[in-house]
Amino acid sequence: MISASLDLFSVSLIQDIFLANPMSKAVAVFLARWAIYLFLIPILYFVKTRKQDLHHAVAEAAWGGGVALILTTVMAYFLQRPRPYIDASGIALLIPSPLNTSFPSGHTAASFAIAFAILYADKRWGIFALVLACSIALGRIAVGVHYPSDIVGGVLVGFASFALVRFMHGELTRRDVAPHNGKAKR
Repeated sequence: MISASLDLFSVSLIQDIFLANPMSKAVAVFLARWAIYLFLIPILYFVKTRKQDLHHAVAEAAWGGGVALILTTVMAYFLQRPRPYIDASGIALLIPSPLNTSFPSGHTAASFAIAFAILYADKRWGIFALVLACSIALGRIAVGVHYPSDIVGGVLVGFASFALVRFMHGELTRRDVAPHNGKAKR
C-alpha cells in the first residue's frame, strides 16, 4: 500500500491542480459525481445492436458493477478508513459527504468492473470505457473523497468483480448448453 504521507501529498497535489480555477473545479465535480452515467453511451449502443455477445456484455457490466459495489461497501464497513477531507486539514470536500468510509473506492470499483466488461466485448468501446473509468477515479481524488490507494483498491475490486461475473456467466452458459445424459437441454 502507498505510504500515508505519499497518499496525502498526492491528494493535495491533485486537488491543488483542480482548484486552480472554477472550470477545472467544475470538471472535477462532474467526473466525481456524474461521469459514471457516460457508461450509458456504450451500453445503449450494445443494447441496440443485434450481436448477442454485446447483449451479454451489458448483463456482465451490470452484474460486475453491482458485485463491485457490494464488495466495496462490505470492505469499507470493516476497514473504516477515514476520507481525506476528514483525515487531513487542507483537503477540501467539493461534493456532498459520502455515507461510507474511504477504502476501497466504490465508484472506481464499479466503473472498472463495467469498463472491463465493455473492453472484453468490444476493444474500441473498451478503450473509451477505461479512459472514462480512469477519469472518474481521478475526479474522486480531486474532490477530496479518496486517496490514490483507495483508487488502486477500487481497480482491483473492479477487476475481481468482472472476473467473477465473467467466470460465472461462462459456467452457466456451458452448463445450460452442454449435453446432459447425451441430450442437449432445450
